[in-house]
Amino acid sequence: MKPYSAVKAFKTTVLSKVHSSQSVEDYQGPHRSPAYPYRKLGDNDIRLLKIVPGKYDDQIECLLDQVPLDSDPHFYSISYAWGNASKTMPILLEGRPFDITINLYAALHQMRALENEMEYLYTYIWVDAICINQQDIEERSRQVPRIADIYAQSIQVIIWLGANGPAANRLRKRVSQKADLVWYSDISPIRLFQGAWSARHKPSKDATISQLFRTAEKYWQQFIYSEEDESTILRDVLGRSCSLVDHGVLTLMNQPWFLRAWTLQEPCLNSLEPLVHAGRHSIELNRLYAFLKAYVEEYRHVSLTKGILRLVGLYQIREECRRQRVNLEDPTRKAKTPSEDLAKCFMRILELAGDMESRDPADQIYGILGLVQACTGRELPSELTPDYSIPYETVYWNYSAFIFEHCGDLRLFSCRQQNLPNVPSWVPDFRHLRVRISHRTNSPLVSISSDKRELELQGRKLGVILDYIDGCSLDEIEPDKLNIPEAFSQRLKLIQDRILSRSSELREIAQEEILNTWMGCTRRLFASELESFWQAYCRLMANPGPAKRSRTETETEMYEIHSRELVIASEASNPIILLKDGSIVCVKRTDIQIEPEDILCSFKGSKLPSLVRLSGDKYIFLSQCEIRGGMLEPQEFDDDFWAETESHPFFLV
Repeated sequence: MKPYSAVKAFKTTVLSKVHSSQSVEDYQGPHRSPAYPYRKLGDNDIRLLKIVPGKYDDQIECLLDQVPLDSDPHFYSISYAWGNASKTMPILLEGRPFDITINLYAALHQMRALENEMEYLYTYIWVDAICINQQDIEERSRQVPRIADIYAQSIQVIIWLGANGPAANRLRKRVSQKADLVWYSDISPIRLFQGAWSARHKPSKDATISQLFRTAEKYWQQFIYSEEDESTILRDVLGRSCSLVDHGVLTLMNQPWFLRAWTLQEPCLNSLEPLVHAGRHSIELNRLYAFLKAYVEEYRHVSLTKGILRLVGLYQIREECRRQRVNLEDPTRKAKTPSEDLAKCFMRILELAGDMESRDPADQIYGILGLVQACTGRELPSELTPDYSIPYETVYWNYSAFIFEHCGDLRLFSCRQQNLPNVPSWVPDFRHLRVRISHRTNSPLVSISSDKRELELQGRKLGVILDYIDGCSLDEIEPDKLNIPEAFSQRLKLIQDRILSRSSELREIAQEEILNTWMGCTRRLFASELESFWQAYCRLMANPGPAKRSRTETETEMYEIHSRELVIASEASNPIILLKDGSIVCVKRTDIQIEPEDILCSFKGSKLPSLVRLSGDKYIFLSQCEIRGGMLEPQEFDDDFWAETESHPFFLV
């Protein structure tokens, strides 16, 4: 790992060597052995990229070298979202055409344009799409375990969030001539924030990002040196630019980078703070994060964006990696078996990761292995070694069996969908897994059969199902800024007639109180009293069609009102069960069809109940659930509960 002072010295040395020659021959140096077309990598080899200087409109040219990683080469590593893999732009790689995704093309183009500010042109860059032969499955499998070392040994991690639209008009024109597409950097914020600005007054993306980064830098300086509290500093630096900054935050926090599986570990593996690039603007990640932490405290609607959730998890993981590195050097630390260490660390990363997306489903796991290895210092057992030649369903099966066997963490059941062929029902679909810290327990009791097909748990049956409503597609009922779908209103009326009103009669409490419990902790996201959840529910149920908005509502108030609507839609789309005692049960998995004979039960080692289906003398696992009101709602399924409860074996297949 290079100390910061060494990096600064290196940058000074590199920049002193800048010259005006733009020819490839002068730039590439003598006696090179080009690494493209690809040749086999040695055990310690990596490929590194150089960008050839050029004018703004010149085609991008790059050189590719193959060097030993232990020779301590100086290089930056790039963390970026691939984008649509089917829409590409050609560069010249060692003089030959080479197609890369549009987002990577924009990143290389921007780096070449920064030649007077940065030294990207005069040192190496490591970028996975080019430096790993993506067509060679064996090479991809061998390189995945080395990712941690590659990012750790780089000078700095460069996070590329995309171009900023109007600032890249000439590049946009070139791209539009190559492919028929919607410009990737103009991806709208998620549906939650659509329509917040009118077309007439909508600021440019470049202007909002520029204002955001300037404000964040100003906040950082005052945060470091001022003795005032964070909210006072925030108000001071925002001034009259609050609306512009807010739009910049919402735009930036919904960039695809914040959802990718690989981008979770990449900024965590290097000890230096990553540098964030959004078009021509840049800022160190810790400065942006410090500002956003304070901003979310004042403007809670931003906490619903994927980017904020990812940043919080990312910094917790960075701290976890730092703490674990210290622990590894402590000879007095409590020793664990290698398998237990790996399994528990894997679950810890998953609980901090949040939602992840990947082009290859196996990368939901492979994309965080570098973090697991960095935190534990352990080598993976042979059955977990990355292998892109086997089906991803088998990868999921192998890893879930390993985790169940060695740490018994039943939070792996917390899956929103599962459509995996030829695997047991208890194997989670890691693409739809959401592990909650609050659902962790310290007393798992799990065993797995030798053929890894049956999972044996201890548990007991809970309440009896009185009625239920299957889930529906969120897309069919989700409201936007302008319209409340008829299907949404009908769904809410169905829930009121069959669930809320009947639960109210059985429990003898008001429907409004039942609804508030059903909405759960999401209510705490909304600080103002613009409209209660019950008022919003009744309005949405009674008034389908064009959404009515008061002319006096501010932009932030519009966000909050629409946020309530989306929370209600999200909860209403889930399957819902009514028990005979009036308890309401929210089924977490959205793609199942409930049957009257299905069984709600509690497993020892899980804080959440589960829904299972009898299959012969064994059970098919369906979903984890949450109790949302009723006699079972205050029940903690902890050690005290099981000390007073008789349990029985459940065999899941």
